[in-house]
Order: sequence, then C-alpha cells, then structure tokens
Amino acid sequence: MGLKNGEIISKPNTIYWVKMPAIIGEPDQIELLKNDILIMDCDYGIEELDRIKEKDKTNAAFFYNLDAILTKSRVISENLYNFAEKISTFISENSPEKSVVHTVTIDVKMCDIFRSKGLIYIEKNLIDKTNAVTTIMNLLRPIFSDENKIKRSFVRINLYPAVKHRVEIITCSEKKINGFVKDLSLNGMGLIVNDSQEMTFLKLKDNISVKIFTPTAVLKIAASYITRKDDETSEIGINYNINDKNMVKEETANYLTRLIFYWIREILKEKEKK
Repeated sequence: MGLKNGEIISKPNTIYWVKMPAIIGEPDQIELLKNDILIMDCDYGIEELDRIKEKDKTNAAFFYNLDAILTKSRVISENLYNFAEKISTFISENSPEKSVVHTVTIDVKMCDIFRSKGLIYIEKNLIDKTNAVTTIMNLLRPIFSDENKIKRSFVRINLYPAVKHRVEIITCSEKKINGFVKDLSLNGMGLIVNDSQEMTFLKLKDNISVKIFTPTAVLKIAASYITRKDDETSEIGINYNINDKNMVKEETANYLTRLIFYWIREILKEKEKK
C-alpha cells in the first residue's frame, strides 16, 4: 500500500461528514488519523447531497448532521418532515449500510422516517467533544471493523527527493549513521543511508532511534525496529507505534500525523475539483 506519482493508491478509513460539528477541531482530526480515521468535512445542504455520489466509496462512511443540513437549506417547520423524507430516500439509495444520521432533536416521527428505511439514526448531542469522538469510534467499528478491530490501511507518502529531511540513525551500539527520509506512514518510514558501507551496521529486527531534521524542528523517534533492508539501494524500513509515547514523542507523533493529514486532505480536495 502506498502512493504513486502524487496519487493516493490506498487511503485511510474516511468519514465524509455532511456538516461536521464545529467542536471537532483539527487536533481531534489529527488524533483520529493516528487511528487511521480521516474526516472530510462536506459543507452541503439538501440540494448538494448529490455530490456524495462522486465520493470514492472504498473504506468510506458517511455521516449526516441532520439539524445543520436542514438549517443550511433554510427548511421551515411546515416542510420539515417532507425534507427529512427526501434526505432519508437519498441516503437509502446511496451506501445506506455505511451511513449515519445524527440529530440533537428527540422527535418520534422524524426517527420513524429514517429507521423505517433501515438507516442508523441517533439522537445524541455531538457538541460535547469527548462524546463526539467516542461516538465516532463506536459507530465506525461495525462499518470498518474486522473481528471488532478497525482495519488499518497505513497510507504512505513519498517525500524524497522532492522533500529532503535529513536523518541521524543511532544504533543500539551508539553508532550514528546519516541519511534521508524516503517515505512516511503512520506506523513507519523508509530511510536512505548516505554511505552504503554503513549498511553493515544495520540488521533486521535491530532496535534503533532516529532524529529527523526539519526546517522548523528536530524530531526524535526514541525506539523503532528495522523491518526491511535493501543493501542494493542502501535503504531500510523501520516500524513503530505512533501512539506509544515510549517510542514516539507526542510532539513528533503530532508533526508526522499532521504532515500526512494535510497531504491526503489536499489530494482528495484536488480530486473532487476534477
């Protein structure tokens, strides 16, 4: 899995959220991406819902903020149920098994409109951040899970040679080896070693630490394991758990995740414009 020529070959589990609650800010989206959940905010009203049909349905779920959709569409109370019927019909014809409708309103008639079509309809206040993130993870398990574990895709982005982040690899014997970051994912990265002769100091399953020198900061991965080694190209692959603070400091984890987050989001936005 990875990227090719600036295009996404595989992407994380993606929520296309029609009118995402404002309480879910960028830091929350970064944390969710660490668990392979990418959120794309879709600022649509009722007349724009057809744009959902254009989305890539692979590894995707669709959340609909019913209250915000109706507000954006300026639906008056007399037409409320007619428009709700229109929305429920649209969803039932477009990935209903991967769709969730949420509202803060307790309304039996409204509930019947959606649940009569077999749709997931929840009456819950997602203005509270903790409640919102917990609800997201609970809802995603039946949609994306395999044996109750959310499937991971570990999208990888290629940095080198367009972006050259210098690295210092420190072996378990304190040997320091210089190189560059070749590619990056949420669970590891590929590294290019400058001096091919120094590949002899690196062995599969070795525990190494890595310093990454960016224009704005020096990032450190305290512990990682060599999982791939290619002597011909002077490359190694390392793996780590981005949520384990003993392996990756929180500042580094957030930086790496943010880099991937921006990259994927911009690529998907560009695809939608075409």
